[in-house]
Amino acid sequence: MDEQKGIRQEVEDLKKEVYAKKSKKLRFPARGKVNSSKLKKGWIAILKVGDNRVITAEKVPIEDSCYITSDGTYHYFDGHEVLFWNGKTKMPVLIQPVIKLNPLDLVTGKNETRGQKTILALMRKNVIKVKDKSGGMKGIAIIAGVILVGYVLGKYVFKLF
Repeated sequence: MDEQKGIRQEVEDLKKEVYAKKSKKLRFPARGKVNSSKLKKGWIAILKVGDNRVITAEKVPIEDSCYITSDGTYHYFDGHEVLFWNGKTKMPVLIQPVIKLNPLDLVTGKNETRGQKTILALMRKNVIKVKDKSGGMKGIAIIAGVILVGYVLGKYVFKLF
């Protein structure tokens, strides 16, 4: 009996030690924190979940309910997916899987097709117009052609008369 009481007492002591330790609060990564001035300008914090199950934090500007992550992918959200870090309204966060169009919606779980037209419009707006780099070569080719034609006409055609 004494051995059982001794074992029970040891187990109780171990439980007290384990529960006596306070757990540290999870801190948001500094790279993704949005300060109040950027928050007023329309920036939001993103927790990006990669294909290899790695989570990275970043802050991105919002434009027409869309945002572009650092890897160049366009994503859409409508405000229902916004979460708040530790309940603070000054720290809005979105959890964005890289392969999805929309962030995780933990409340309603809507479909994935909303926002496609908005993203296409934003992509068309952000298209980089590539200038024709062969414009200088065209000018040189035209000048060389004119000189060649002038030389041929001067040597063969005007000597006949």
